[in-house]
Amino acid sequence: MRKFILVSLSFFLLTACSKKGFKKGTGESPCEEPQPASCRIDSIYPVEKGRPAMNRWTAVGVHYNDKGNPALANYELVHYAHMKFSVSFIYDSKDRLIELTAPVGYEMDEGFYTTPRRVKYVYQGDSPLPVRDSIFKIGGQEVIEVEDLFYDEQGRINRIVHRGDNYPWLHEYESRYYYDARGNKQVSLNGAGVEPGLAEYGDKPSLYSLHPVWQLIHKDYSINSVKNGAETYNNEGLPLKVNLNAFYNRAAGIFYNRSFLCVENGPDYELSYISYACSELKKQN
Repeated sequence: MRKFILVSLSFFLLTACSKKGFKKGTGESPCEEPQPASCRIDSIYPVEKGRPAMNRWTAVGVHYNDKGNPALANYELVHYAHMKFSVSFIYDSKDRLIELTAPVGYEMDEGFYTTPRRVKYVYQGDSPLPVRDSIFKIGGQEVIEVEDLFYDEQGRINRIVHRGDNYPWLHEYESRYYYDARGNKQVSLNGAGVEPGLAEYGDKPSLYSLHPVWQLIHKDYSINSVKNGAETYNNEGLPLKVNLNAFYNRAAGIFYNRSFLCVENGPDYELSYISYACSELKKQN
């Protein structure tokens, strides 16, 4: 009888943990998985803006629609000039992301490589997963790269076939990814045709995990953030004061979308602040 009670109790605990967001195939105990869904990104801005003529930096504020999806990102960028521009997130009737609009509000060219690109997503049928995206040249209507997207059994992008002129010496190449036992992204094949080695992750939640849109546009579904780069965290384990230039999986970096939301600290200072809206979301749950 005692054995039966112990077995039943163990089953109950495992079931209770699984209802708190356990994701199949992570290789971890459900109870150990971080739960960051109660917060969302509000803004990212540099600790010190420095002298515009001697430095560069990016800041962004994110606005959400009534359904909680990112709708507008307002940027401020200093890179030889002081610029302000916006990027909109466009959805179809099924709430699927179909376009990141080109930066609006300032005339830009290819020299501003840290700015977001215009991207369009294509779906087949009712699938929530796009089969490809098209990346546009900054300041124009020309498509410079088309990416065919492939997924693992959990709906995470694990292979990309790149077609176009993003890298002039290579008109078609592949990127391949997999997720380790902890559910974090590793690169098995990069644009140079090599495996770059393992990225090292910590125990804090990933910024990408805060919203499916971040996972899609960054093509990163990691449970945890990389190990280095953050100095302070909030009560949810999310970074508050962070070196954005170091705080992402560089091996998985993509030419047009490098650090989170293409925000960088700049070379002459080290940190940015990230602010979140957490309490409002908790009140709704």
